[in-house]
Amino acid sequence: MIDFLAVVLMLLLFADCLLKFGINITSRFSLLSKVVHEGSSTLITNDINWMDDNNDFIQNGGGGKISYIEGLWFWVGCKPHFREDANSAGIFLYQSSNLGSDSWQFVQKVHAFQEGQYGGKNCQIHHHPKFGTIHILCKNRQFFMSNSGVNGNYTLLPQPHDPSNLRHWHFGGSSTFQEGNNMYYIVSRCDKSNGKCVRSTRSLFIYKLNERWTDFALTSLSLDTKVDISNYRTSNKIISWTWPGREAPFIFDRNGFYYLAASETAGWKQSKTWYRRAASMDRLANATDIEVEMHPANSKKVKSMGSQFRFFIKVGEGKWLFGGSRYPVEDPTDYDSKFGRYILSPVSFVQDIPNVYWKKTFDWVDYDYKSGDYDDHSPPISI
Repeated sequence: MIDFLAVVLMLLLFADCLLKFGINITSRFSLLSKVVHEGSSTLITNDINWMDDNNDFIQNGGGGKISYIEGLWFWVGCKPHFREDANSAGIFLYQSSNLGSDSWQFVQKVHAFQEGQYGGKNCQIHHHPKFGTIHILCKNRQFFMSNSGVNGNYTLLPQPHDPSNLRHWHFGGSSTFQEGNNMYYIVSRCDKSNGKCVRSTRSLFIYKLNERWTDFALTSLSLDTKVDISNYRTSNKIISWTWPGREAPFIFDRNGFYYLAASETAGWKQSKTWYRRAASMDRLANATDIEVEMHPANSKKVKSMGSQFRFFIKVGEGKWLFGGSRYPVEDPTDYDSKFGRYILSPVSFVQDIPNVYWKKTFDWVDYDYKSGDYDDHSPPISI
């Protein structure tokens, strides 16, 4: 405690010095608040609402993803547009140095929804290694770019064309996958010419973006000639296959293999999580769907820890997390708002199969990912 107070005193004295030299910073007490918040632990606590450094609810809804950029964790989320709070709706950016659920700091409101607008779902932030630009890529081809760093001003880019040129086909749940300077846009689509998604047409599309990540690429993804591509729906820009019953797709790589994970098509309700694995993105088309192992096991009352799958993320050597969305705003009859909008749970790969372990509270740094340790879980769906 003495060491901590000494550090705080030094920071306050430093702030006084800056003020004497006319440097415009926040007040000493605001600075102290930031220091205490940033000094929070690496504990992740589920089944609660997470608050930012301003003691406001973290707006991490809409299937936003976590990214690691230059030593910090960033989370992009959205607050949906509802008539009663239309002025506060938009896309929000947060950062954390240690990923603890009480460590998230508000960075900025990237985009405010205007009257009648809706969007900002499934967003993820990326740094372009070659050009140094920062990109926030969201559902329905909503792309933002900053030329002045993560904390800079973001420009909403013109909506990219439909590379498949499929009229009346919906752009559904999406994610992005970065390989160095290459960026891929993974999206579930279906024919909605009659106003509703035709289940038999629901398909998975993998699009490659152009060199600057501002539009879709004009060159094709090279197909492995050894793969049976009879189920592919191909053009010069895409790889695609029919994938009914799946949405919220997410690709990640591990030990030289690509994993494609997705939730079931269950609307706002919780659902099982599935994955397939292959040595290349091309081969994912013909891989077999396997259910992700949950601990406790999925049941009629609890599926995927009472959430819809959103992402897997590597947070250290042998350390992975599962991210899932909840929808107390969109579906209050199935989700109690006091249990929060997101869950993060530890993951271990057992013979290359992702196993997710429910923990009410855990330290993501110290947790033994090989232990198989998990807690009992009550369904957070009754009000």
